[in-house]
Amino acid sequence: MVEASKSEEHKQTLDGLQTAGESMCTLYERLQMDLKELDSNVLQLTKKLDDANTVQKIIVEALEATANQEKKLALEETNSYRLEAEGLRESLEASEKGRKKVEAELA
Repeated sequence: MVEASKSEEHKQTLDGLQTAGESMCTLYERLQMDLKELDSNVLQLTKKLDDANTVQKIIVEALEATANQEKKLALEETNSYRLEAEGLRESLEASEKGRKKVEAELA
């Protein structure tokens, strides 16, 4: 009877170990599936990040091009004002010379 009790105890222990082993295998399989899904998610996120970096580079290049164009236009406008001012100064100098000539003739 003691042997039967020990045999039953061993059987229950073996059954418990087998159940625990099966649970561990199921858990391991689930973990493998989760890891595969995580790998897939990481790949998708990496692709999205690469795409976002590409878009960011395009935006930066566009902003730089716009800034360069605005700078070029501002320089052109400044040069235009400078040329206009030089023309007005020359016109004023010519007027002054003409006024002095007329004053000299009248005197």
